[in-house]
Amino acid sequence: MNRGEKITEVEYLQGQFNGAQNAFLVGFSGLTVMQINALRRKVRASSSSYRVVKNRLAKHALEGTPLAPLQDEFCNS
Repeated sequence: MNRGEKITEVEYLQGQFNGAQNAFLVGFSGLTVMQINALRRKVRASSSSYRVVKNRLAKHALEGTPLAPLQDEFCNS
């Protein structure tokens, strides 16, 4: 992912975070592929969105949004 793509992704995520009524952070360690796929289906069925995001990009995108307190939940990688 080049710098321009990262900037575009952060801007997109900021828009999503600013408009979100709820947010769930999910760690996938310990889940099977079948469990992850079941989770994705349930999220889609509830008219919600699901996105896999790099920690660093998510932390940058959270800055200045109502969800900014979630920054501490991401790894510092």
